[in-house]
Amino acid sequence: MLMRLSKSLFRTVAACTLGVLLSTGAVAQQITAAQIEQFKQLPRAQQEALAAQYGVDLSQLTGPAVATPMQPAPSLQELTPRRDINGMTQSQDQRQADDVVERATTELDKAELDENNRKPKQKARNLRQNLKQFGYDLFAGTPSTFAPVSDIPVPADYVVGPGDSIRIQLYGKENIQQELTVDRNGQIFFPSIGPIMVAGLTFSELRQNLGNVVQQQMIGNQLNVTMGELRSIRVFVLGEAFQPGAYTISSLSTATHAIMAAGGVKKIGSLRNIEIKRSGKTVAQLDLYNLLLRGDTSADVMLQPGDVVFIPTIERTVGIGGEVLRPAIYELKNEKTADDIVRLAGGFLSTAFPAVSRLERIDANGAKMLKDIDLTQAAGKNTALRQGDIIEVYSVLDQIENIVQLTGHVHRPGGFGWREGMRISDVLPDMRELLPNPDLNYGIIRREIAPTREIEVIAFNPAQAITQPNSAANLLLQPRDRLYLFGANESREARLEELIAELRDQARFLQPPKVVSINGFSRFTGDFPLTAGMTLADLLKAGFDLDQFADKNYALISRFNSATVKTSVQVVSLANPQDLAMPLQELDTLHVFSMVEPREPVVEELIATLLQQSDKETPQLVVTIEGDVRFPGRYPLTAGMSAQQLIEVAGGFRESSYAVTAELTRRVTDGGTAFSTEHRALALDTASATLLTPLDTLQIKRIPDWRETNTVKLVGEVKFPGTYTIKKGERLADVINRAGGFSTLAHPEATVFSRASIRENELKQLETLRLNLQKELAAQSATTDSKGPTAAEAEELAAKLNETQVVGRLIVDMNAAVAGIRGQNIQLENGDEIYIPQRRNAISIIGEVHNPSNHVFTAGLSVQDYLNRAGGFKQRADKDAVYVIKADGSVMNRSSSWFAINRNRLEPGDTIVVPLNTEYKDGMTIWATATQILYNSAVAIAAIATL
Repeated sequence: MLMRLSKSLFRTVAACTLGVLLSTGAVAQQITAAQIEQFKQLPRAQQEALAAQYGVDLSQLTGPAVATPMQPAPSLQELTPRRDINGMTQSQDQRQADDVVERATTELDKAELDENNRKPKQKARNLRQNLKQFGYDLFAGTPSTFAPVSDIPVPADYVVGPGDSIRIQLYGKENIQQELTVDRNGQIFFPSIGPIMVAGLTFSELRQNLGNVVQQQMIGNQLNVTMGELRSIRVFVLGEAFQPGAYTISSLSTATHAIMAAGGVKKIGSLRNIEIKRSGKTVAQLDLYNLLLRGDTSADVMLQPGDVVFIPTIERTVGIGGEVLRPAIYELKNEKTADDIVRLAGGFLSTAFPAVSRLERIDANGAKMLKDIDLTQAAGKNTALRQGDIIEVYSVLDQIENIVQLTGHVHRPGGFGWREGMRISDVLPDMRELLPNPDLNYGIIRREIAPTREIEVIAFNPAQAITQPNSAANLLLQPRDRLYLFGANESREARLEELIAELRDQARFLQPPKVVSINGFSRFTGDFPLTAGMTLADLLKAGFDLDQFADKNYALISRFNSATVKTSVQVVSLANPQDLAMPLQELDTLHVFSMVEPREPVVEELIATLLQQSDKETPQLVVTIEGDVRFPGRYPLTAGMSAQQLIEVAGGFRESSYAVTAELTRRVTDGGTAFSTEHRALALDTASATLLTPLDTLQIKRIPDWRETNTVKLVGEVKFPGTYTIKKGERLADVINRAGGFSTLAHPEATVFSRASIRENELKQLETLRLNLQKELAAQSATTDSKGPTAAEAEELAAKLNETQVVGRLIVDMNAAVAGIRGQNIQLENGDEIYIPQRRNAISIIGEVHNPSNHVFTAGLSVQDYLNRAGGFKQRADKDAVYVIKADGSVMNRSSSWFAINRNRLEPGDTIVVPLNTEYKDGMTIWATATQILYNSAVAIAAIATL
C-alpha cells in the first residue's frame, strides 16, 4: 500500500521539484504538507537512490512541509506534451522534466512489481485489472505538433467565410488571374464588376454564382474558380478532453481533428456520444466506434467557427476477455446482450470454447458474483448486461486427444492420429524409422490411466514389435500414449528427466514413486521408470547392459520400505538367472561394482543411509575390511554375510596377502550399559563359517618380508648401464659388479648418487628457504637505510630458486664402495639413481669472479692460480670464504685441514666457488645459503647433463 501511495506522490512531488529546477514562469500546482509527509514514509535508501539517479534535491522534498517563495512548478498540462495554437512544440526544459518524472515513476513501478512478486501468488484470474479500455489507444500516438489540413481538395459543401482566399482565372476576351480575399463583411471585390457577397455560400454555389455574374456582365469571357489559402477557425473542445480549451484549427478540420488537437479523450470520457454543438444546439453526434471498428467517417462532420466539440462522461461499460479477437472494456450504446459485446470484440478466436464462459457481476450489495453462461446457446447469447459486467471466454483444453506421440532416437518424432486397434508397428513400420545405432531391446510407453490420468509406464521390445507385428510384443496403443526410443550410445538421463519428475510428483504417502535406479558400472546409470512386471534383467536392459569390467558375481539391491522408512540390502548375482528374474519394487537401486576399480564410491551414499537410520532396534549394518585385499573399505552388512563373503566383496586377496590367519575386531555390547572391543585371530580356512555382526572390522595381513619389485637406475660409464632389480639388503658394489664394472672412461670419483628420500627433504628445505627469503626481504625493505639487495636482485634470486632442480645427492666414495669398505658400500633403496660421468680434465671457477669459466687441469697450480686465470675477485666477492666442490660433491673450505695443508692438490673435475660477501646484502646470511644451494645444485646437474 505504501508503495502505491509513494508512486503517485513521487510523480507529483518530482514534477514540482523538477519544474522549479528546469523551468521558469510556469503556473504551478502547490505541494501540500500532507503530500510531503506521505513522501517521507518512503524508505530513506529509496529516497536517496531516486534523488541521486534523477538529479532531484532530496532536501527540497524532505524538508519542512511549508510554502516557500520559490517559483511555482509547472502544472500537469505543462508537463504533458501538447501543441499550442500556433503548432509549436513544448520547450526542451519541459521535455527534460517530463522524461525525468517518467523514469522516476517507472522505477517506482518496478519496485512495486518486485514487492507484488514477493507476495503469495493468487491463482484466480483478475480480468478487471488486466483488461484495458477499448479505443483510447487511438490518441496514444498523437504527435506533439498538429499541422493544419491544407493539401486536400476543397469539398463542394465547404462554406466560404471571411479570411478565405479565392483564386479566379478569366480567359477568352480578357486574360486575368487574381486572388481575392473575403473581407470581414463577407464580400470580395471582383475586377471590373465590383463587390460581390460570397460569405455563407458553399464552394459549389460560389463557383456557380460567380460564373453567372461573368456571363452576364463580362460577355466573351470564361471563368475558372478555385480556393486559395483557407482561413483558420476557432473551436472549443470541452468536457472530458485530455486538455480541454479553445483551439485554432484549419477550416477543413473535422471533429476528430479537434479532439486530437486537444490531446485525445480521458479514460473517463465517452467515445460513443461525442456532441458537436453550434449556436447552442447539437448539430451532430460522433461515435468513434464507427471509425475504429468499421472505418466509417460519415459522422465526422466539418467544423465551423465557434463550434463546440463536447465529450461527455462515459456511462455503461462491459468487459470481455479470454479467447476473443479484441479483449477489452467496451462502452455500451445500443448493445444490451452478451452476444452484442462479443460482436464488439470481433468474435471468438479459433481456440475459444464459448460453451464454457463466465460472467462476473457486482450485485446490488457490492459483492462479486459469478455466473456460468453458454455463448453457443440463445439463452447465453441473450444474457442482459449491466454496468461493470466482465465476461470471460475460456479456451479449449491445451491437451490433444486421440493422438500418439513418438519421441527419442527416431528420424521423424511427433504426433500420430490414434485410431481403434492401433499398434506400435503402425507408428514404427520399419527399422529405417530409427536413427543409426538404436537400442532395439528397450523402449517405453508413457500411458495415462483414466479418469485420474495417473501415469504408468510400459516397456516394450522395439525390434520384436517392428519385425514381428503379429506377436504379443506389438502392443496395442491407447489415446495420448507417448513412445520413447533410445540410442545405444545416448545417455538416457536427459530424455527421461521429465517423465521421472512426473512419476515422483504423483507419489503419495505409503505409495512411493514408480522409479528404480542403477548406480555404478552400467553403461547408463541413473533413474528409470518402474514398468509393470519389471525384473532385474529388465533394469539391466534399461541401462543398456553392464560395463565391460563390471563384477557380475556380486551386486547389491538396496530396497526402501516406506512403512518403516528403512533401507535394506540384498546380494544378487548378475550371472544367476534366478536373481535376474527377481521382481523389482518402487525405489529399488541396483549397485554394480567393477573388477578393476575401487568399490567404496559405489556404496558411499548407501553406507551413509545405513549409518543414519540406525537406532536401538536397528544396528549399523556396516562392516569394514582393511589391509591386503584388492578393494579395502566399508561395505553393507547383508543377511548371513560371512568373513569369506566380505573378502570376496572386497575383490579377493592380493598376491601378497597372508592367507592363513586374519584379525577380526568386534564390538561387544549388551545394548544397555556395557560395551567393549575384542580382537580375535581368525583362521581363514574357517572364514566361510564365521558370520559377521554390525561394525565388524576384518584385517587381512601381508606375507612377512613381502617386497614389491624394487629397482635402481645405473647411468653412464659402466659396461652395462640400465635399470636393475634389487633384492633386500643389496649394496652399491653389488649392482656395480652386476653391471660389469666401470668403463675405461669412467670417473668414479665424480659419481652422482641420487636418492628419492633425500630429494623430498631437499624440496622441503628449498620451500622453507623461499619463505625465509621473502620474510627477510620484507624486513629489509622496512628499513629505510638498508644496504640490502635491491628489489630486482631479490626477484632474480627468487626466480633462480624456483627454477632450481633438486638432485638429492648423497656423497659417496665410489672407489671405497667398490672396494667393499663397509662405511661407503651403502645399502640400496628403491628408486636410487647412480650417474657415473666420464673423466673431465678441467677445473671450473664460478661465483664472484670477473670471468667464470672452465680451465684445463694443470698439476701444481693452486686455487689462487686458477682464480687469477678467471680474472680475479669481483668487488663484492668474499675472499675469505672461497671453497672447493670436489668431483664427488664434498666441499672443502679454508677452515678445513685439507684446504690448509693441500691447497695446491686440486684434482680434475673440482669446482672453485667464490661466494658473495654478505656485507653487501646487509648481513643477510640467507642470501649466502641460497647462493650456495644454487652453486652445489648447478655442479651436480652439470655432471648429470654430460651423460
